[in-house]
Amino acid sequence: MSNKIEFMILPELQKVAEKYQIDIHHTSEKTGKIINKKKVVLIHEIKERERLESQQQLEIKKQEEKKQEENHQTLINSLEIDENIFYDDETPSLFLIWTNRMVPKKKEEKKNFLESSHLESKFDITLTFGSFLRFRSQPGYIGSDYYIVGHDKKIIECDIMCHEESQDDNEYVIIPREITKYLKDALSFFDIHNHKKYNKKVMSLPKDYVYEYALNQDEPTLSRFQIGNIQLSSHDIYLHKHVLNIELYSPILFDYRFGSNLTDYDYKLFVFIPYLGKDGQLIKTKNYSTWIDTYIDIYGKYSFLNEDIIDFQILKSIMIDYQTTNSTFKLITDADLDIDDEPPFGCSLEMISEPKKYEEEKSKFREASYFATTYEAFLANKNILEAWKDHILTKKLLIMKNSFDTSISSPLEEINRKFRLYLFDDNLP
Repeated sequence: MSNKIEFMILPELQKVAEKYQIDIHHTSEKTGKIINKKKVVLIHEIKERERLESQQQLEIKKQEEKKQEENHQTLINSLEIDENIFYDDETPSLFLIWTNRMVPKKKEEKKNFLESSHLESKFDITLTFGSFLRFRSQPGYIGSDYYIVGHDKKIIECDIMCHEESQDDNEYVIIPREITKYLKDALSFFDIHNHKKYNKKVMSLPKDYVYEYALNQDEPTLSRFQIGNIQLSSHDIYLHKHVLNIELYSPILFDYRFGSNLTDYDYKLFVFIPYLGKDGQLIKTKNYSTWIDTYIDIYGKYSFLNEDIIDFQILKSIMIDYQTTNSTFKLITDADLDIDDEPPFGCSLEMISEPKKYEEEKSKFREASYFATTYEAFLANKNILEAWKDHILTKKLLIMKNSFDTSISSPLEEINRKFRLYLFDDNLP
């Protein structure tokens, strides 16, 4: 507002002043009459009021942040009483190993090679929590193999974000919750706020070169390696600044992630809201605890938050809505299989109408509609895929031809609208 008021005419300034409850009149020293204040006086008083209000808001914000930090520290103290260990005060090297050597392919040889004592002896290093190890990938694979040092020097393999999401040649590494559960402030630990791309060119390093690099150094551009996603633990201070009333042991998960659908290469806070059974069951996949991918095996909602600060209870209510709401689920299967009329759902689904069979492109199909929650529908689909995993054609049909009713009259549509108020999403069922 301060820049704009310089160019306002007097009547416009008077309206602004009145909004700030500034008196637009004063008593003339010459005549003693009540007259309008001059433009220059109003501009000065408005700017002064804006300055005072800005100071007050800043002070309120500081007090809120202080209280927030105190509450977070109380939380951390309670966790430490339960013998939780945190590594925030340690400064990891960016890389302990950068090598073109490959990790052995055979399972037992790979396990022995990645033993912490073997790595420390072979490369003459001391493994430190949060440091990375980079190896050349196996023949036929693109990119590198990345590992990170965890609690008790456990070597944890890091997944890489989908190449389609990176939009460049960088390798976007995912920091798992197995690491962040030992950190109070994961973003500060990995210095992600200040380094959108890590500094230091490492591609020219000699083979088997043990390479240490402090994150806070300012060097030329690092090629290829970049942290693409930090899977946050529910006690992380970043979450407690952006998600109010967060529950520590909820199945709702949060990631601080490179925005895959953005063109500005920015990081955002993502949330995963799982589809739960009526008694809170989860459809478990290998992706659930380690990596949630928007396009693969997703049994829930995954997208970034539209708002800087959101109440956790809103996210929880969306999860409960999906958990308890039934909608129409259509399933088309290959009827040429030697199977019973009822597919092996593995759970009870209410059939809406008798199944119909028809022929299309020289194949026979069975189509039926059911009344089910999202959890029941996805669980049924997963169980059928598992039971018929040897039938490639059927697997393709199940993936392509199962669908939910998301029309305006569908009970799911109301939940989807609620979801869109707070989260971005282009992958509704």
